[in-house]
Amino acid sequence: MTANPDNGAYVTWGRYDEAHRALVDRLDRLEAAMAHDSERRDAAALSRRNRVWLLVLGILTGVISPLVVSSVITIAHLATH
Repeated sequence: MTANPDNGAYVTWGRYDEAHRALVDRLDRLEAAMAHDSERRDAAALSRRNRVWLLVLGILTGVISPLVVSSVITIAHLATH
């Protein structure tokens, strides 16, 4: 038995064990929720990174590459005349 600091009464082992188990269960639930939230944030970051990569590839292949190819062909054509 331990003394209760609030009123000086003693707490039985069963009550202490019950409170301790409730606290441990609460911490387990919080840790699981934090792990789930962390996984969700990691998945969101990966998804964002993939979207940025697709946007860069789209701009490179849709705009920049055709301009470079057209410029090279134009320069080659003008150099032969």
